[in-house]
Amino acid sequence: MNVNVKIGLFWGVVLSLLIGLYFAFETYIINQQSFQLSLSIDDYLNGFLMAGIAEEIVFRGLILQEINKKMAFWKANIITALLFLVIHYPVWIYNEIFFHFGTHVYIFILGLLFGFAYKKTGSLWSVIIFHTLHNIFVTII
Repeated sequence: MNVNVKIGLFWGVVLSLLIGLYFAFETYIINQQSFQLSLSIDDYLNGFLMAGIAEEIVFRGLILQEINKKMAFWKANIITALLFLVIHYPVWIYNEIFFHFGTHVYIFILGLLFGFAYKKTGSLWSVIIFHTLHNIFVTII
């Protein structure tokens, strides 16, 4: 986690600002709603600790790197994105949203994007920040 820290922080913030602008545009302009900022501290901590840090250390920091040692990056990234998708299934089943096909596609593409950002920056910080702020935006919509 101490590799390419500055570039990782920079791109994590830039990517997060871009996704934030997208969510703000979608929420305020397209859906004419507002963010729900009155969430519990647990909602924010889960978005930060559980997803941003834990998932990225496991998926990009460990799984993607190990699979990439044995095969080309894009094959490794696809496998990692599929695994990333599958770990979301228990929560989706519990929340009865498992059969929303668009959610499957969205999370798979997001996993590919996280892997690509990690490869380009060489820093876990870029995807930790990006993933964390993405989840916070999704939570407050």
